[in-house]
Amino acid sequence: MVCERPVLAQPDYKKQFILHTDASAYGVGTILLQEGEINPFKPLKPKLHPLVYFLATFTPTERNYNVYERELLAVIKALDHWRIHLGWTHKPIKIVTDHANLTFWKSPRKLNRRLARWHTILEDYWYEVKHAPGKTHTMADFLSRPFVDDKGEHDNEDVVMIPPALFIRNLTTTSALNSKVHWAQWQHRSLMKEWENTYKLTKSGSMHNEQWDKDSRPAVPPDLHLKRQIMDAFHNAPTAGHPGRDKTIRQVMQRFWWPSMRTWLADYVSGCAICQQNKILTHRQRIPIYRIPTTENTLPFQHVSLDLITQLPKSQGHDAVLTIVDHGCTRAAVFLPCSTTVTGPGIAQLYLDNVY
Repeated sequence: MVCERPVLAQPDYKKQFILHTDASAYGVGTILLQEGEINPFKPLKPKLHPLVYFLATFTPTERNYNVYERELLAVIKALDHWRIHLGWTHKPIKIVTDHANLTFWKSPRKLNRRLARWHTILEDYWYEVKHAPGKTHTMADFLSRPFVDDKGEHDNEDVVMIPPALFIRNLTTTSALNSKVHWAQWQHRSLMKEWENTYKLTKSGSMHNEQWDKDSRPAVPPDLHLKRQIMDAFHNAPTAGHPGRDKTIRQVMQRFWWPSMRTWLADYVSGCAICQQNKILTHRQRIPIYRIPTTENTLPFQHVSLDLITQLPKSQGHDAVLTIVDHGCTRAAVFLPCSTTVTGPGIAQLYLDNVY
């Protein structure tokens, strides 16, 4: 059979390559053809002779592409598979498809990264696209439906987007913290009775199960370990994410109360090492003021600096001030009135008369 007609032909690189493509929901089928024998009944339309066939199934990811992308993917796969023949041709490659979906790509649109990569692949080829009716495009359609058990009919069924095991569970829940707060209140019940009058706490429960609240929030006794447990739940936990000062204060104050808690929470957040390491500096750091160095045994006004403040409103005939600053042990400053037009000898005379 392999020696009898019809057989696959060898490619003739002087002729035009014709590529039939088709895509189904789970596969792609393509045929590479060239013009063969002359049809005696239609001399102007030679018969198309197949050179090679190619079919492939889509990956589970590719099955989720929409119909426009699957039809374009069939063309991409065929061109890439036969790149050795189609990478450079004398005539444009005629791509024949029975889907008008490829016309979807004629208009300008914003491409995602996958389509942008396909666009770069298509730029390597010289081709033209032709639409053919489905009844005349049966060979590629047959190849695009391989005989496999998995045809994608049950794709994406009962799929859990994010497995529950990936969620970090916060073991210290609000209810557990409330129980610890009530136990700490029982241990500090004498203090809680004082707070009941001082801070207007609300008492509830029986004699052996007394609870103190402030505006429907449990009152937290002065137990540092308990407060740190509260911060572990609302600030340090992975589910909390180390929020900023204001957000931490707002979340904790919605659920608990203790005296001066806003100051305590602000100090805790400002002392959190992880927050300080990852804090974004929104203010530009100021360059420190340069201090003129002097020796330890420098005498007063032995090392000085001079500067002029000019263009001031006139006062008693003066419109400038000469400043003389001692950089030694006194750090004193002397301000001498003068004029904007003062010269070097004039400055020396002022220094001689008032400082030296």
